[in-house]
Amino acid sequence: MTTMRNGNGHINGNVKGTPAADTFLSVSESGCIEGSVIAPSVILNGIVKGDIEAGDRVELGAKARVLGNVHYTLIETAVGAQINGKLIHRGVGAANSGTDRGGTGRNEKSEL
Repeated sequence: MTTMRNGNGHINGNVKGTPAADTFLSVSESGCIEGSVIAPSVILNGIVKGDIEAGDRVELGAKARVLGNVHYTLIETAVGAQINGKLIHRGVGAANSGTDRGGTGRNEKSEL
């Protein structure tokens, strides 16, 4: 089940494509996105098979799995979250753009 209200979204099931939200997008433990995610803030407890493009904040829960790069200004990860891709930090000035690709990338795999 996918719910979109006032430009915000919550995903409980499987989505193929690129969901975008105006303010925030959350993905439950049972949610899986096959595609990139674009939103100012992303709260992930499920799986994303693609890049996360967050203009501001990314919050990864204990069961979060990312199979792609994470673009963020601020990131919070719980113990158990997994990222298989690059962490790409954005400068504070880039926080208003969900598609800016500035910053530095770290070519490493993380399992937190």
